[in-house]
Order: sequence, then structure tokens, then C-alpha cells
Amino acid sequence: MGHATKYRYEAYHVLQRRNIPCVVWLEDALGYYGMNTAVFRLYLIVPSIDTAADALQLEGWTVDQPRPNDVETFLSDMPTSSYRRLLPPDWEENPIQPWPPLPSAQQPPEGQPKLVFCSADFWHVSSPDSYKSLYPPLEILVDSLITVILESPDGTLLQNRLGVYMSALYSQVEGLKDPSFAGKLSPDNRHYHQDGVTGMPVTTIPVIKRQREFRDKLRES
Repeated sequence: MGHATKYRYEAYHVLQRRNIPCVVWLEDALGYYGMNTAVFRLYLIVPSIDTAADALQLEGWTVDQPRPNDVETFLSDMPTSSYRRLLPPDWEENPIQPWPPLPSAQQPPEGQPKLVFCSADFWHVSSPDSYKSLYPPLEILVDSLITVILESPDGTLLQNRLGVYMSALYSQVEGLKDPSFAGKLSPDNRHYHQDGVTGMPVTTIPVIKRQREFRDKLRES
């Protein structure tokens, strides 16, 4: 087993031992639902990023400091209070339990692994301890991505990255096209979803602005 894969397992089981709920997020979650994506970091939604980070630091992990001017990652567009990046220690091999598998093509590349704890509040994910799986329900994932796209300042790396994810989801994940799926989403996001399902471009700035206006009018009604 490579070091990157090992540390992903270890991080999850540290949280398990300390009864800290978590939900797999972004690339791993998207890949779980059938979207073609490369996996470079493990993103986990947790109720408290400080509590989760403290738990791993007790096991030798170190906090990778935020880089406000980092142009290579969408994290620079997020409040520093909404995430923590951690780097693993040089641990010896330990017996571990298997991480829920993804197709081999989607396994993380070996190298220096990074873990990012993401705030449940920022991503509008409620009660991550209530889910029956380590992966979020598809409607929770889609609702969150749409909400953050509409809330993000236009043209940011974060908005652009999530737009790429949404375009791929609508083209690759058949479950989104089920007529009953829209009813599982927040009413605020159903118009965006219906346009995405029908193939309309929903990730350009002018369209996002119109979707935002539609959402705001819905809230006022």
C-alpha cells in the first residue's frame, strides 16, 4: 500500500476512534457517484474543523498554513475559518481497515498526501453524523455545490471549480436526470437544477447571475 492511500485510511480511523463524524467531499464523493475525476486531496466535511484538526495533530499530523495568495487552489477563495489543510507524519506501517473502495482509475496518486477538513457550515451540510454512508447522499452534494456557486463572488476560482463539477455531473451522472430528483433539492436550487438537466449552460457568469436573481425572487415571494 502506498503512503498516500495509507494516510487517507489513517485519518479516517483517527476520527472514528474519537467519535468525530465526517463525510467524504468533492473529488472522492463525485467519483463515488460515477463522475470521471482525478483525486489529489482528501476533503472531509466535519462539524468542527478545529476539533478534527486537533485530533489528527495529537497523532503527529501538522497544519499546512493557508496561503492567501495561492493562485493554484480554490481554497484561497474560502474563508480561512472554513477549512484546515493537514500534512501527515512519517508513520510506520500500521494495521488499518479498508477505505470504502473507488474504481482503481480514481484512486489517489501516490506522493505527499494532503487532507483538507471543510466546515459543514460553509458547505451547508447539516448533521454529517446522520448519514448512513461515509459518502453524502447525492442530493446533499448537489444542493451544496449549487448553493455555494450562487453564493460565491463571480469569477472566483471556487465558483469556476464548482461549475466544472456541475457541468460534469449533469453530463455523466444519470441519477440527476430522474424526474423525482428535483423534489429532493432545496426549492432555492430547483430552477438551476432543471436548467442543468435540460442541457442549458449553468456555469457561465451571466447565467449564474440570472439564476441568483431567480432564487432571490423566489425567496421574496
